[in-house]
Amino acid sequence: MRRFILLACMTGVLLASADVGYGRPRPEFSDQAVEKAIAKAVDFIWKSQRRKGNWAKFSKKFPVGNSAIAVYALLESGVSIEDPRMAKALRYLESAESLEDQTTYNLGLRANAWAAAAKQDEKYYALLRKDVARIVKSTADGSYDYHCNADQKSTGDSSNSQYGVLGAWAGSMANMEIPQQYWWKVANHWISIQNADGGWPYRVGEKTRYTMTAGGMVSLFICYDNLLAGASDYVKCRVGEKTRLTMAPIERGLEWYAKGYEELLEGQANRPYFLYGVERVALAGGYKYFGRVDWYKHGAAIVTATQSARGDWGGGDRTLSNACFCLLFLVRGRNTVLFNKLKFDGDWNNRPRALTGVTHWLSKTMEKTFNWQIIDLAAPVEEWH
Repeated sequence: MRRFILLACMTGVLLASADVGYGRPRPEFSDQAVEKAIAKAVDFIWKSQRRKGNWAKFSKKFPVGNSAIAVYALLESGVSIEDPRMAKALRYLESAESLEDQTTYNLGLRANAWAAAAKQDEKYYALLRKDVARIVKSTADGSYDYHCNADQKSTGDSSNSQYGVLGAWAGSMANMEIPQQYWWKVANHWISIQNADGGWPYRVGEKTRYTMTAGGMVSLFICYDNLLAGASDYVKCRVGEKTRLTMAPIERGLEWYAKGYEELLEGQANRPYFLYGVERVALAGGYKYFGRVDWYKHGAAIVTATQSARGDWGGGDRTLSNACFCLLFLVRGRNTVLFNKLKFDGDWNNRPRALTGVTHWLSKTMEKTFNWQIIDLAAPVEEWH
């Protein structure tokens, strides 16, 4: 019976349609182009690998970050840990040279590399636990600066902060015991620095940025799932009555995010970093659209059209990380969709995180990553299937 139900759910996998969204015409999307772009990006990343199994330093300040994100992106794209090149890369990440780098960006990305590797070999869970424990013990107020010294003194900007939480998320997804106090600290930090327009700044008092707004929304999603998933009030549709958390900050952020989203995506200077944030918010929240834009099809059409012949997206010192960000966007955004949730006028979202929980459980049970998404009632009927 359970197999029949699961197969019935899987028939809801979204089929590619000629229309990328339900607003004005979008760049042309092609699943074949996405397949080719993924293969070219993987090939480019492998060709950039150094003899020791590492990749070139992003900068003196971030010596291991490029190696961590390269391993993470390659594993997410389906590379086996038994591939000799990946085995060498993982040995480098385990080396003293790598482990000495305790910068926030590196720890956040390396934790996700360990989590991806642990899906193939559980021995990497021990390394994941060490990095996540340092991340959790480092923050003073739920935010992070460039360093994680496990001294509860780190406090800083939204970019570092979202990568600290990204690392903690990798631990929580692997069922690590992370104190509730930590999630409260992080949630309260992001709520407290939200701008009046609904978006988030790089630093308190600065203007709203799309990249930082993505970081704010996804960080709150992570906190809510860890704080409220088992709360009876949350299950009974009474979020906010007996807790300090509601979905309002995320909803305000999403409302701001949807304004001018399409134009911003086409003109975004730091597009790969931005796209990785887009993908994380969309998958965490189950969003298919920002405004009236199908974020994946529209973003993938731009990404495939701007990829170079050698498989990268340029960027000078950011060339390698840009390739990894774009690869993560293309790969993670096309995971199988098990559930469509219909948005309509009325009480359609009184259990906003229910499908997140069941999709996560199914992903762990079947050892395959699944997504869910929200379909707008105004969208063409062919996009409901």
